[in-house]
Amino acid sequence: MEKVALITGASKGLGFETAYQLGVKGYTVIVAARTQQKSNETAEKLKSKGLHAVGMQLDVVNDNDVDNLSKSINEHFVYSGETDPSFREIDPSLFEVVDCLPDG
Repeated sequence: MEKVALITGASKGLGFETAYQLGVKGYTVIVAARTQQKSNETAEKLKSKGLHAVGMQLDVVNDNDVDNLSKSINEHFVYSGETDPSFREIDPSLFEVVDCLPDG
């Protein structure tokens, strides 16, 4: 099963470093930022380092962004059936907490 991580605030600082570290560990990283342009730029930075990354727009206080992101995640990463359940209804056991801090 493909390992996928969604990182909010991934365009800078701790969010970017978290995305980078998870990418190094083999995750496909969905980098979410408030604008599609920012998220695409961040995904390109990670790709230039040889990592798998996808940019998606997400302003966490915008319900439309949350709904659009959840549909995209279901379509591309989670669900392959005929219907499209809400991301908010996915079984929490599909998720895990990952230690992404560098060794040392």
